[in-house]
Amino acid sequence: MYARMLTIELLPDELDEAVQLYREVVVPAAQRQQGFRGILLMTDRATGLIRSIIVWDSKDDNFEEPTYQNVLAAFNNKITIKSFTREGYDVSARA
Repeated sequence: MYARMLTIELLPDELDEAVQLYREVVVPAAQRQQGFRGILLMTDRATGLIRSIIVWDSKDDNFEEPTYQNVLAAFNNKITIKSFTREGYDVSARA
């Protein structure tokens, strides 16, 4: 298995809107993708920091490009992103 982790820093007062968009747009889009195994969103309300982990069957599984662009478009002009990083990891243990 393979996991992709996004770390996003937002303005703290935009966190609720970002979580709502994540639930309405990212989760259903991920669930429709081949190789999807699970999703997790973690937030820090004080700092506006969000971490998202999506687990896939393999490194090659992920959002198809048109779907990924649609997901990004849902956040454009709605959320102020101060910083964004994307990392990938092999899943070495899972319960």
